[in-house]
Amino acid sequence: MLVGRELTKTYGSQFALHQASIELNPSSITMLLGRNGSGKSTLLNILALAQAPDSGSVEVDELSGRAARAAIGFVPQEIALFEDLSIEENLRCWCPLPAKAARERVDEVLERLDLTDIRRKLLRNLSGGQKRRVNLAVALMGQPRYLLLDEPLAGVDEDNEQRILELLADYARQGVGVLISSHQPRVLRGLADQALVLERGETIFSGQAADYFDSLMEREL
Repeated sequence: MLVGRELTKTYGSQFALHQASIELNPSSITMLLGRNGSGKSTLLNILALAQAPDSGSVEVDELSGRAARAAIGFVPQEIALFEDLSIEENLRCWCPLPAKAARERVDEVLERLDLTDIRRKLLRNLSGGQKRRVNLAVALMGQPRYLLLDEPLAGVDEDNEQRILELLADYARQGVGVLISSHQPRVLRGLADQALVLERGETIFSGQAADYFDSLMEREL
């Protein structure tokens, strides 16, 4: 289980996150919701061990150090790729596996994300949606136990959006815990099991996704 307990982060006198807690279980999908500036990216960065909280703790199963980081695949909102390398070269750069296993893993991930036919294209020549898919592919290279995604559907067309959502559902069925932030909760209806909603760094909802959507429908009546 990936657990964040009472996580707090401030910038100056401003709370980006205030005592937020979350439990991400294997084989589950949690949607992380909130307006811009609500603390979603801060929470994801902390859970991905890319940023330290001012207070609170993060536990990744019973792992620590490099092993804990290796258990997490993180897809940041920014495109964190090498623009002058091809898709395949980017994946090889980020793959922690030995050479033969890396080649097999690259082929597998390219196929899963429908990138095989353009594997030799340079990143700078891709559309925004294609870059999003490569960003996700990089996070999958290490076969993570937990997958954290910050707005992975931004700029992705409808067909590729559906492909990504189906892929995330498949990984969850295989035992991966998935946390996905989005400003489009309805896209995740039927996919997410749990929901966490932030507002100005505070948790305003934490529970079953079905309960969140029920409350959303009530507010719209």
